[in-house]
Amino acid sequence: MRLSMLRIRSAKRKKLWDINSGWHCSIIGTCLTTEDLRALARKLHVETPEDSGADFRLHGHFVQACGQGGTTAKLLQKLLDRRHSAAIRRFGKAETTDELETLWNVERKGRDIPGAFWALMSHPQLETGLGTRAYGHIHMLSHLIGASNRADLDTLRSLEAEIDTLTSRLDNETARHARRMEEKDREIADLQKQLIAARAAKLDFTAPPPSKEAANLNADPDADEARQIQEITRARDDAQRTNEVLQETVHSLREEVQALETALLNTVPSDETDQDQGGFTAGDCRFDLHGRCILYVGGRLANVHRLRELVAQWNGELLHHDGGMEQSLDELPSCVFRADAVVFPTDCISHSAALKAKRLCRQSMKPYVPLRGSGVSSFVAGLQGKIDAFCPRDPGLMAAE
Repeated sequence: MRLSMLRIRSAKRKKLWDINSGWHCSIIGTCLTTEDLRALARKLHVETPEDSGADFRLHGHFVQACGQGGTTAKLLQKLLDRRHSAAIRRFGKAETTDELETLWNVERKGRDIPGAFWALMSHPQLETGLGTRAYGHIHMLSHLIGASNRADLDTLRSLEAEIDTLTSRLDNETARHARRMEEKDREIADLQKQLIAARAAKLDFTAPPPSKEAANLNADPDADEARQIQEITRARDDAQRTNEVLQETVHSLREEVQALETALLNTVPSDETDQDQGGFTAGDCRFDLHGRCILYVGGRLANVHRLRELVAQWNGELLHHDGGMEQSLDELPSCVFRADAVVFPTDCISHSAALKAKRLCRQSMKPYVPLRGSGVSSFVAGLQGKIDAFCPRDPGLMAAE
């Protein structure tokens, strides 16, 4: 047994050019990101036309280079080993083929499928049969991811369109309500002016004795004044009732928007679904934050937990600072230092907190994104346009944390 362990430890891990060439496409496509290949292409001065097929041509170039054993293949090997060093250490404990297959069946249901796949394919004890089965797992997983991604994107687009429609309706109802209240206020003010003028005219007016008909009409001046007061009161009551109806309408529309935002979040599968689909999540379909840390400043506390779960499923981490509500703004610099990017809703943050967050981001050269609102849809829309600008986390900082 001891001799067996010494042999395994002394055996060298397989190089890319020693691995079955039919597996190179799956290894490069699964274990390295598009950004990794672009960075390596710039380093090697590989030029490709800038069009919609550029990434595909880069992928094909590096897959072909894997089996040649030259400089490109060596750099790919080095990048793969560095990127997935943790998984390589875990798989290094496997001493037999059976242990290796057991470990792969566990790891492929987790979150680090790329690392586990590379650690398995480069393991010195890997046999062709196990390698073929692992290749089949990854191949079928790519089909599942593509189908699920299309379905999630269609659902998300539909929900975003409904949210935009309801938000527009809410804005229109709010504006109409404000206009009607202004009109009612002007009517009440005019009636009050008329009442004051009528009272002044009653005190100053001296007229000849009224005719019998006029005497019948003006027999009781106080009754005319009371009638005007009654009309003003009735107009005020009508305005109050209208205001209550409009407030109920606004509340109903807000509940509809909240329900749609909840429905948007519910498109993300649960952890149990993650296990069934081999570690794939809907958040991974939408974005892959690659371990980046996002600081969310301000907002509503009721939404923070949902946003944190959403970012975790996008392979990221969410920090939160309430913008000075309960936490001191003096804690904000340390939060910005830990984060890779900062976002804040413009409708739910103090002016001083927003200014300080922007200033700290400029000083530390980190991106920040002002969000249109504090809802989930605004958070998703804000990240969608800025995700490429976020810098990956510093490995040294992650280890320190």
